[in-house]
Amino acid sequence: MMLPVFFISLFIFIFLSVPIAFSLGLSTALGVWMHDTLPLEIIPQRIFVSMNSFPLMAIPFLFLPEI
Repeated sequence: MMLPVFFISLFIFIFLSVPIAFSLGLSTALGVWMHDTLPLEIIPQRIFVSMNSFPLMAIPFLFLPEI
């Protein structure tokens, strides 16, 4: 049930000329909210844990000395 909600809302947001990054985020939030098996408190925790990844942090720091 989550996948059709995600794609339909994604195309609606894109059709309404919402930027792609916001469309992906809003569609994902809407799909998770509609699915109801995943507690909403886990989403910020997963975002924070995934941002605390060394490879993701190494990419910007690779280009930082050039600026």
